[in-house]
Amino acid sequence: MASKLILHIGSPKTGTSALQRWLYENRNQILASGIYLPVSVGTPNNRCLSAAFDPSRRFDVAIVDHFMTRHSIAQSDCKAFRERVLYEFEAEMARSSPDLVVVTSEHFHQLVNTQDSIDDLASYLTGLFDSVLILCSFREQYSMCRSRFFTALKMGKTLRFEQMLDECGPDLPLYNHLKCARMWSTAFGSDCFKAVAYSPREGSNSITDFLDASGLSAQLTHVTRNSDRVNRSLGLFGLSVLRQFNMLAESGQVLSSSDKKTLHDFLLQSPLSQLGELHHAESAMRIFTEFSESNAQFGREFLSLTGSPFQFDEESQQERRTWSIDEIAKAIVESLQTFKELKSPLR
Repeated sequence: MASKLILHIGSPKTGTSALQRWLYENRNQILASGIYLPVSVGTPNNRCLSAAFDPSRRFDVAIVDHFMTRHSIAQSDCKAFRERVLYEFEAEMARSSPDLVVVTSEHFHQLVNTQDSIDDLASYLTGLFDSVLILCSFREQYSMCRSRFFTALKMGKTLRFEQMLDECGPDLPLYNHLKCARMWSTAFGSDCFKAVAYSPREGSNSITDFLDASGLSAQLTHVTRNSDRVNRSLGLFGLSVLRQFNMLAESGQVLSSSDKKTLHDFLLQSPLSQLGELHHAESAMRIFTEFSESNAQFGREFLSLTGSPFQFDEESQQERRTWSIDEIAKAIVESLQTFKELKSPLR
């Protein structure tokens, strides 16, 4: 149907949300440049297509639920869901007749994570497109784990940071970059898989990284690459407050969806919520050490490096300085002012 597909599979916590929002906010300009962005499989995250190949069938997300409701598919009917997703995607490709298609969802990396499921996806996509390029950004595992903890709290979870750190090891495909890269390159071919080392440092840009890796930079020079950060993080104080509210809701003290949104917006804007830093020095060193050998091999095999693309930065791993009473008092007053200015404060 189309000559080429660029499949951006994540990984999670590498600026995927910002990239996806930028793509679909500029969809008309991108279409005019000869690059097609599908709408039948969810936007801006093409989550439904990844869900169709997820062997665990984790469908409890809004985009997938909306698709099932719209097509009157029961949550338990995985076969009907997959058939409908693929039918809608193929029909859209047939109607649009694109030369180049971009599909993006970090859930390909996160949930399509066995060799059999990736092979299944490869068989399907290579039957639709003349060529497929797989793009994936990879982030240092401890940094990735810390970012995932914030996301878990935003989703209403009540786990402690230590619980998430305990699961971060080479046995979990989500974190094992070498194993992941080998599975995808095996399924699609080594020439059709491209890895990118992601850095969360100031000035990094997931949009530029994607365009450079995909070879689309020249086609999209007229489209601004600036995009506001989608997933802003919180300091230790803000994360602790968010977790306590999640525990309150879990105990039966239910907050309305509008109240939850107000709380979340308040925490993101409040200077008080930025106090402190979520950090566990012992775990940071343990995780870096456990992945040292596989990350080095990953760098050699997939990034043409002599070793690991990730370095343990002693300075960045230090605890932040303590805050004075005056600074905390000022942050509280500023936070109260921010809360007062919200349009829909908690009742």
